[in-house]
Amino acid sequence: MDTIENQEPVKTYRELLEERKALDEKLAVMRREATQSAVRQVREIIETYDLTEADVFGRGAARGIAEPSEKRPVAPKYRDPVTGQTWTGRGKPPRWIAGVENRDEYLIAA
Repeated sequence: MDTIENQEPVKTYRELLEERKALDEKLAVMRREATQSAVRQVREIIETYDLTEADVFGRGAARGIAEPSEKRPVAPKYRDPVTGQTWTGRGKPPRWIAGVENRDEYLIAA
């Protein structure tokens, strides 16, 4: 180890790498122990309260689907006078209205 006047010894690159390796090993052991402890606690809570996957992660958790925010149905805004089909005005327009420039004649009266 080299020293600079009136200062602590300066560690070499190799010494720092060895310290880092030792710390990484300690961290891995501590993380493994902490994880095992956390899993035990979670399992106890799940068993105590008889929780399901949906209780913990939401309704779509089993299929990997995020729980949607509260969606309310959107009232249709347009109606095809021939077939009676409706469209909310959101998303891709259906064929019966897709090419229409002025859609006013298809508006549903409020």
